[in-house]
Amino acid sequence: MRVFICGILRRFAKFEAIRTSLAATTPEELATSSSPKLCRDLSLRLRYNLPAKAGLQRIHVEMCNNIAKREDNDQPEDAPLPPTLKIADAHCHPTDSLATLPNITSLTTSLICTMSTSFHDLGHVERLYLEHGSRVVPAFGFHPWHYHKLASTKVPVTPVQAAEDTLEPFVLEDAELATRLIQDQRDFEEWTTLLIGLLKKHPKAIVGEIGMDRAASLPNTNSKLKINANHQCKIFEEQLRIAGRLKRPVSCHCVRAHGHMIDMFKKFGKESPEEFPPAIFGPRIYVSFSTVINARSPKLADRIRAVPADRLLIESDYSTMNAIDAQMAEIVQVVSEATGWSVEETCRRTFENFLRFSHVDPYCTT
Repeated sequence: MRVFICGILRRFAKFEAIRTSLAATTPEELATSSSPKLCRDLSLRLRYNLPAKAGLQRIHVEMCNNIAKREDNDQPEDAPLPPTLKIADAHCHPTDSLATLPNITSLTTSLICTMSTSFHDLGHVERLYLEHGSRVVPAFGFHPWHYHKLASTKVPVTPVQAAEDTLEPFVLEDAELATRLIQDQRDFEEWTTLLIGLLKKHPKAIVGEIGMDRAASLPNTNSKLKINANHQCKIFEEQLRIAGRLKRPVSCHCVRAHGHMIDMFKKFGKESPEEFPPAIFGPRIYVSFSTVINARSPKLADRIRAVPADRLLIESDYSTMNAIDAQMAEIVQVVSEATGWSVEETCRRTFENFLRFSHVDPYCTT
């Protein structure tokens, strides 16, 4: 019932910060200067899946080497926070690094909200929850970077029409590529039925990571093709409807689409709010911060202080179990310094906020 707007502030900060730290290298040059595994999985592991033409595919080599070292390490990193503190990671992607999942048993972080993004990781998130339910809040949903894989209408259309409805700019020279990219697009009934089924099967699951992204181009295409705003709005809207009908919280990603998202909330608030998560139309909107996304922003402390104390969440947004504790320790310290709270108070407040947001029963935190 709460809408977790974890993306609106942090995603904006991410892309603004990255622009100032990109190396002038091609993806091929990057592969020779950092982990090939990292480069291969970059779009999943860092969520920076924009092509080189967009100027945001290439990440500073030092950052790549640092994260590659973390992902190649078989052992969890040391976390300076005492294990007696209860800490909730409101947003992470550990199933991107399957080999590190067993290390959940040694986490200091008490609770992790594990996001799915598309068909490839729904099953991984479910299995992690089934095996470690007391430590995991599962999130099922489709990320806007993968919306081209989903049909936005129940009415069958030709492949060319589907490509034209889904991607932009749809020009003649891109027609063949665009059609090929959506050739495996799942039917509307198929993907919505799958999502509803997972949520009904797991009553404690939330909906996420969903949202809108007007900056991201399709990865690995050497093309300027993007998922158009109209298609994104339809997919996002349907996932909101599903969350509303099942009364589930939502974790949202938003980049360069804040107007679209706010307009949608206002529109449906007037027309039929009963079909959407009630928190969209009330005060229960939460904002989450991470050092992975926000650390380079000089306005980070101001942004943290701008969020009401009972709506503030913290997250790692990390894609390997081994680094979650270290990332959470970093953001706890940042929030403590920004707010003037002690480390203990920061952990307690954000943990309690997450429990309210996610409807997690207290027994899950023991």
